[in-house]
Order: sequence, then structure tokens, then C-alpha cells
Amino acid sequence: MNEIHNAGRLREDSVLRRNLYHCTVDGLLYCVMVGIGEAFIPAFVLELGLGPVAAGLVITVPVLIGSVTQLFAQRVLNRVNSYVKFVAWGAFLQALLYLPLAAIALIFHAIPEHIRSGSLLGTVVFGIVTLYWVIGLSGSPAWMSMIGKLVPDRIRSKYFATRLRWLQAATLFGLLAHGGVLHLFEGDDRRFGFAAVFIIACVARIFSAWHLYKYTEPTDGPRNDERITLDGFAKRIRTGGEGRFILFVAYAYFAAQIAQPFLNPFMLEDLRLTAIQYSCMLAAWFFGKGLALPAVGRFAAKHGSFRTLVIGAIGLIPAVLMWFVTRDFTALILLQFLSGVIWGIFDLSVFLHSYDCTTPRDRVMVLSCLGALNESTKTTGSLIGGRILDAGHGYGWVFIASAAARALAIPLVIALGRAEKHAAASAKNA
Repeated sequence: MNEIHNAGRLREDSVLRRNLYHCTVDGLLYCVMVGIGEAFIPAFVLELGLGPVAAGLVITVPVLIGSVTQLFAQRVLNRVNSYVKFVAWGAFLQALLYLPLAAIALIFHAIPEHIRSGSLLGTVVFGIVTLYWVIGLSGSPAWMSMIGKLVPDRIRSKYFATRLRWLQAATLFGLLAHGGVLHLFEGDDRRFGFAAVFIIACVARIFSAWHLYKYTEPTDGPRNDERITLDGFAKRIRTGGEGRFILFVAYAYFAAQIAQPFLNPFMLEDLRLTAIQYSCMLAAWFFGKGLALPAVGRFAAKHGSFRTLVIGAIGLIPAVLMWFVTRDFTALILLQFLSGVIWGIFDLSVFLHSYDCTTPRDRVMVLSCLGALNESTKTTGSLIGGRILDAGHGYGWVFIASAAARALAIPLVIALGRAEKHAAASAKNA
């Protein structure tokens, strides 16, 4: 009997190791794609001469549209009735959308002038990017629900902390690789550089999709998941602990987004950093976040994701005010490193708590609603920050407004803690 039990345990461990391997490699390839391709889509829009307004809108409106479509993606998931096929084929289709972007870069000079200078080219690029985000974001809740069923609770914090650390390194590698490729192409040849990096991003995502397809299909399929309805969503916002979590996360990212989109222009325009200094600042943030993640994972495993979430929420307040402390470059590197640590704490705690406050059955619904609301509030936050800048108040007031808004998130996380304690007490008494 013991031999049969041990054999079953060995098979389970083997399946788990295989899933963790594919999960890690899939994530690494995905982040290479983001770093070398996705992160530079706004720069590509500028390179095509479509203007700064289009470059700004291409990273806000398509993401917002994609987040809303998450609410309807569950119908397709239920029809497919396979997490693995849904996310893998979605990743493959997302990869293919880099090819028309590469084609536009290659044939740009052959495009008639009236099309290049008119709105048609911008509409085509906008449509491609919108499809890219619709497909990508639609698969996110399904992937999180699937991986939550495949990765046991006992190793979740430690595994995802280590995985996210490597993912940060992969994203940084992609960013540096993009710069290296474009450095080989100067002047009019820069568009050929964009074509090259988009093709590399496509290949990386195709291999990522292959690893997604190698996941083990959970025995508890998507048709058992709770359906997304507006009434159900509204009820959870009013009463459920996961509803309080959705509100808190959406508000926290709204408050952060008041300042976050304007940090890079601030470093380049106000601090007047050189290209090398700017790259060092980006690298310091990624290193800070990446180095912090394993320790954050161990802390969350020991003390719980909620306590980690509170620490992260408090840390976000001074993170945006550090720009008032000094203009010494060495000190700014250190502060940027600390900012990466704080964001590592917050992002990982949000990720882990999304599992702790949901059940496998309602996870797709809750995460879809969170994604839709989250992107809506982030867009609103960026518009507020832009309005402050347009009014001529300067970057300092943007950072102060963001810090004040972040401070108001603390009562929300306290209310979340009370709601979860009450729900746990009620479940215990029942």
C-alpha cells in the first residue's frame, strides 16, 4: 500500500516539476518579448511620425479596451473548455500581431505620402495594438486561475517570488537587447531596427506559447468557474472580501498612476539625465525589484500576503516623494533602487493575495473584474496627472498629488483587513 502511495506521490512531484519548468520558461520568454518589443511600441509610433499624442494614446486606450474585453473572454474560455488551449492559442495569436508591425516598418518608405501623413496609418497601427492587448489581457485571468490550480499553496509564495525575480531580469535583458539592436541601425535605417526587434519579439512569444501548451490541464475545468455578471460583480464590491480587495487595488494603482507615467519625462526633461544615466536609473529600479522578490516571498509565506500588502501600500507613499530629496545622481540611483524594492513588495503581495482572497471557482471572474476596473482607474489617474501638468503646476505638484492619493489608500486596506477577519470568523462559527 505504501509503495502505491509513494509511486503516486512521485508522479505528482514529477508533474509539478514539469509544470513549474514550463511556467518559468514561458514567463522568461514572455518578458523578453515585453522588453524588446511591447515596451517600445510608443517609440515606434513616434518613429512613424504619428506624433506624441498618438504615442501616449497607444499605451492607454488599447489597454483599456483590452481590459474590458476580459469580462467577455470567459464565454470563449467556456466554449473551448480548456485553460491550456485558451491561453496557448491566445499567446500564439498575440505573437503573430508583431508581424504586421514589422511589415509596416519595412515598407514604410513605399507607403504613399498621403497615407503616411493622414489618419489611415495611425488607425491601422492603433487597430493592431488594440487586438494585441485584447488577446493578451483576455488570457491573463485564465492563466492565473489555471496556474493557481497547478501550483500548491505550500510553495506558491517562494516559487512566484523566485520566478518574478528571473522575470525582472528577462525584461531588463529585453530592454537592453532592444537598445543594442537599434544601435546597429542609425538614421533612416532605424525602422529596419524596429522590424528586427518586432520579429524577435514574435519568435519569443511563439516559443512562450509552446511552453504554455505543455502545461498539464487542471482536472477542474473552466466550465465549473463562476460566471461573470454585472449583478454578481456589484454584489461582490458591496459585500465580499474579494470586492474590497478589488476596490483597494484599483484605487492604489489609480493613485500611483497620477505620477507614474510622468517619471520618465521628468528624468529626461527636468533632471536632464543623459542616455546612459537614464538607462542606469531604469536598471536600478529593475535590480531593486528583482533582488527584493525572494525576501518578500519568504516574508509573505511566513506572515501572510495581507501583511505584505499593507507594508507595500505604506511604502508607495514616500516612493514618489524621493525626487524632492536630492538631485545628486548617485543618491538618485540609490533611491530608485529603493523604489524598485517597494514596488516589488506591493506587486508581489497583490499577486499572492489575489489567490488568498479567492477560490478556484470564482478566480476568473474576480480577476477579470479586477483587470477591467484596474485599467479604467489607471487611465483616469494618468489623465489627472496630465491635467496638473497642462495647468502649468510642474512635476512637483504631480508627485505631491499622487502621494496624497496614495495615503488615502491606507483606510481602504485597513477596511479590507477587517472584512477578511469578519469573513474568516463567520466561516469558523458556521
